[in-house]
Amino acid sequence: MKIRCIYLLACVSFVLSAVIARTSDGAEEDFSTKRFCFDVIDYTSLYTDAELSLQLSIEDKKCIYIEAKVDNKYKIVTDDKVAGYTTGDSIKHLIKYKFGRLVSDYEYKDRLIKLEVERVSKSKERARLRRTLERIGISKGKELWVKQKIDSLVPFQTVEFCDADFTSDYTIELELKSGEDVVYVDTLATHKDITKKINQIFYKSSPYKMWTKKINKHIEEGKIFIGMSAEQVVASWGEPDDMNRSVGKWGVHEQWVYRGANTYLYFENDKLTSFQD
Repeated sequence: MKIRCIYLLACVSFVLSAVIARTSDGAEEDFSTKRFCFDVIDYTSLYTDAELSLQLSIEDKKCIYIEAKVDNKYKIVTDDKVAGYTTGDSIKHLIKYKFGRLVSDYEYKDRLIKLEVERVSKSKERARLRRTLERIGISKGKELWVKQKIDSLVPFQTVEFCDADFTSDYTIELELKSGEDVVYVDTLATHKDITKKINQIFYKSSPYKMWTKKINKHIEEGKIFIGMSAEQVVASWGEPDDMNRSVGKWGVHEQWVYRGANTYLYFENDKLTSFQD
């Protein structure tokens, strides 16, 4: 009796180990009872054509990335016979073919409706953003000059505006070109205040024509001197960490605090009159 029990336990252990081994390879994982959700990642922006890519996720939060492009009607527009899909297949067909999981018509249509509402909403927002930028003279190919250091960009650097889009936090990210390099800058601004933000970080015409060679040289080197205007100081050092302002008969007095440099700047009527470090 003991020998028979030991034999049975050994058999069960062998079968379980085989199943675990096959599952760990991923080849025999059973998807038939798992709930699928699919998302279409929208790579459209202001000046690019629609490019939608499929992402599948399962109820255990595992994501499966499928390199399948789909059109605006959510039909697959690429062929991959190894992966098991061809042009014209639906997402529903792909899930059934690849994972043996039949998505119900209700699940499928409900998800498509939600995706379509989201896609149309994004499309309208992009169109509105494009009109807003065009009203302030920003369009594809527009040459801009950096006002103050932001990310890898430095004052007076020339960049070309290429595109813009919304981030996952719904702030606006700019795609810029500097020489052969493409630079992405998150403005941290929403549609409501993008005009103000653009004017804060860019000149729309060459600043070299606005000021003297001495001022331009100091800004390029990140330096300041007594007599510079507030705008010129911002171009050289960026916005202050803190500002204290008082107004009297004599005019406007401001104290700017740069904590990183441990420096205090003092302005009288927009002119730098002294500093303390």
